[in-house]
Parts: sequence; C-alpha cells; structure tokens
Amino acid sequence: KNCPTGFYKGDGETEDYAVLLSAPMPIDLGIPSIQHPVGDVCLDTNANIRVTIRNYGTETQTFSTDNPFTVTATVTGAVAGTYTKTITEGTLAPSGEMPVKIPNVNLSGVGSYQVSFQLTYDNDQYLTNNTRSCQAVVSDNTVQQLPYVDPFNL
Repeated sequence: KNCPTGFYKGDGETEDYAVLLSAPMPIDLGIPSIQHPVGDVCLDTNANIRVTIRNYGTETQTFSTDNPFTVTATVTGAVAGTYTKTITEGTLAPSGEMPVKIPNVNLSGVGSYQVSFQLTYDNDQYLTNNTRSCQAVVSDNTVQQLPYVDPFNL
C-alpha cells in the first residue's frame, strides 16, 4: 500500500518505496512470456500450449534426467485440467531462452480459461519469476467448411 509521507501546497506529495537491488543469482530460471493460449483462441481438444523459459542466472544450466526442470500448467474455466512437461536434455546459457510446448491440452469448451504456469527447478535461487498466468477465451465452436458460399437471401 502506497501511503503519502508528505504533502505540499498544490498537488504534490512524497511517497516512500523500498527497492532491493542485488547481483544476479547464479541459478535462476524463470518464465518471461506465454505464447499460447492468450486472448481469443480456437476450440481444440489437443491444444499445444507454449511458454518461454529464460535463464536469468549467471551460470549456464545443463538439463538431464538427474537435473530436469518441469513446467506445470493448471487450467481452470470451461474445461479444467493439469498438464506437465519435464525437460531432461539441453543447455541454457545466461540470458538465453527456450520454448517449452505442453501438448494435448483440452480447450474444447466454449468459455473463459485461466491458465497458470509454474516452473520447478531444483536449486533455483529466485522463485518469484517462476510463475505466470494468462486468460484465454474460446468463443465459438462452429466449424465452417470451405469454400463457404452465402446466398445473401435478398
């Protein structure tokens, strides 16, 4: 809650904020963005949802069966479900990014969806950037066969 700490004649005021500046952590993966689903999306019983994973840390991360990371997507709304993808191979350099696709997500109902992503990685030193959420809407499940001809009932 921002509370003014001083007022001045006219419209001025002073506010205090606490800001912590620190050096980057050696091990810090996070989710900077979501590619799909966002906004209006098509009805899909086997959607591929996608997020970007970024290495915010100062050390290259190498993934293996002994050192995996997991992305969990929790879907609520018209059709609910929990979906998980575990990455067990590859490397990610500092400031590098990699896409992660979670297949077979059920977005088959018309309506609104909330999708919350959670990144889990052992030894991650900064957890605040490990979650991200989005809203998506499936607004129509009508499939039109192409070519579509409208007779324009005049």
